[in-house]
Amino acid sequence: MLMSQRIGMVRRNQFLGSPVWVPPQQIRRQEQLKRAVRAPVAAISEDIIKANSKTAAAEKAVNFKVRAVVTVRNKHKEDLKETIVKQMDAFTDKIGRNVVLELISGDVDPKSKEPKRSKPAALRDWSKKSNLKAERVHYTAEFTVDSNFGVPGAITVSNKHQQEFFLESITIEGFACGPVHFPCNSWIQSKKDHPGKRIIFSNKLGFDFLANDEALEEQFRAC
Repeated sequence: MLMSQRIGMVRRNQFLGSPVWVPPQQIRRQEQLKRAVRAPVAAISEDIIKANSKTAAAEKAVNFKVRAVVTVRNKHKEDLKETIVKQMDAFTDKIGRNVVLELISGDVDPKSKEPKRSKPAALRDWSKKSNLKAERVHYTAEFTVDSNFGVPGAITVSNKHQQEFFLESITIEGFACGPVHFPCNSWIQSKKDHPGKRIIFSNKLGFDFLANDEALEEQFRAC
């Protein structure tokens, strides 16, 4: 037993040992090495956070284009006065007195608490197609919306021409949900006779009627 106790004491003394003096220069070098090792890790972490934030921002700001196909039905017979006014409308359409559409989303903007709206877009090639004798004439308009716009629930129509026209339907193409149809089958009067915008609701919302701008605002606020 005495021998084993002595051997144990010798082993413990070997592990304890005497304190070793380390020069200050060596301590400073060790600290510099630790800093050099930690710095790249922190830089890489910051780069990853920045890259993720840029990716998230890019996903929120995606814009894409959609197209409206507008079907207008021509009159079977026109008198001389109507023909002259029609030619005047074809001319003034080139200088901004045209037919303007605006998309209204079924989703409400969380900031304004009102339905989201696109920028106005004018019908194209009205002047070029004014002399067509076909029963139905198709026009187009192009909108740019973002990925958070939602599905359009209504369209406003503003007729800046002097003469009314018969709007049969509007179809919006380009949304992920597929084509959105807006049946109308009604005359769109000139803005000088009907200053307010005409509203056409999508058949997906179950509205097949026209309303004025105030009625549209109340309807979408209730959504």
